[in-house]
Amino acid sequence: MRARGGAALGLFLSLLGCGEIDGSRPFAGTAEYQPADGAYRMRLLSPPWLLVNASGEVADFAVEPSELSTDSVPPTVKLHVQPVVVGASAAAAAALAAFMAQHPSARVTIPLATIQNTAGQPGFQFSIFDPAPAAWHREAFFDGREGAFDLRFDGIVELDGLDVTSVIVGFAAKKRDGTF
Repeated sequence: MRARGGAALGLFLSLLGCGEIDGSRPFAGTAEYQPADGAYRMRLLSPPWLLVNASGEVADFAVEPSELSTDSVPPTVKLHVQPVVVGASAAAAAALAAFMAQHPSARVTIPLATIQNTAGQPGFQFSIFDPAPAAWHREAFFDGREGAFDLRFDGIVELDGLDVTSVIVGFAAKKRDGTF
């Protein structure tokens, strides 16, 4: 899949000078992604995170296998960002219940808990390991102007570490007043 139109251009422009890390800037070495409507912004390391597809407020990112681990074949982590119609707390609880119902052998590695992003916005997250397909799943939710945003990570490597947490805390949704 390829990134479409403005999303690809926006990510490209934010990556200009990617090799030049200015330690005086917050989030030095990170790229910023923002959909065309500005509903949210994300700060993430690029590489390894690459924009795969974007349409409206929905975006898909992936980690290049060689950037993730030399032990996994094929190593892959995917991130899907999408709006949901309910608030973050309710969406997180429903997503956890739905995942556990579909994956009865899964075990929760991070119970449903609050997490705060760098903009000071509270969110909700959980993480799960399902031994049947040996897959990890982690989701985080932040309230937006209407409803919330779901950050859904899926991978065959552990997702409970600081690399994924840094993507979560680098996400900020616009509030109803239009600020982050």
